[in-house]
Amino acid sequence: MSYYDPYPIVHVEQPLTLIGFIGAETGMIGRLLCSVTGLRFALLDTLVAHAVGTTRAEFLRARGEQQLAAIEAEALDRALDDRPAGILVLGHGSLLDRRNLHRVRRASRLIYVHRPLEALVPRIAARGKDHPELDDVRNEPDLRALLRARAPGYAAADMRVDGEDRAPLDIAREIARHLDWPVFERG
Repeated sequence: MSYYDPYPIVHVEQPLTLIGFIGAETGMIGRLLCSVTGLRFALLDTLVAHAVGTTRAEFLRARGEQQLAAIEAEALDRALDDRPAGILVLGHGSLLDRRNLHRVRRASRLIYVHRPLEALVPRIAARGKDHPELDDVRNEPDLRALLRARAPGYAAADMRVDGEDRAPLDIAREIARHLDWPVFERG
């Protein structure tokens, strides 16, 4: 550990994994939790991008879903095994593969950030097509089908946080309270 490494003020035996549908702001929530706890932070999509040398989206479009899934599974295994444990933000479809779901359930504490689709649609529209999974999405029913396909992985979470239209900081506070982390207490 160097002088500039964060010093965790909480300890976790297993990584805390966050998941949510596109636009749920799990990355921001994870960063907020890490900023006040000193825990390590990782985005699975970023780990995949580093492994393939391009963005996840570009790799998926160029090489296909099977090759991406294999690389994502390897990156997930490494991230879950990494110590000291920290916070890992999964991609919204990371748990479509049953093996990934089993591994995450066994090796981490999974938290699902739920936001109603109606709240997500404007966020998804504002982001454009940065998610290749959206290439074939033409309307809200297509988006609902995408969400339904991911529902079993989301339902397997150890904790569900209802985000509604709440700010990421409020959701991070709720997660911290649930985990008995006194990191957002005001003094």
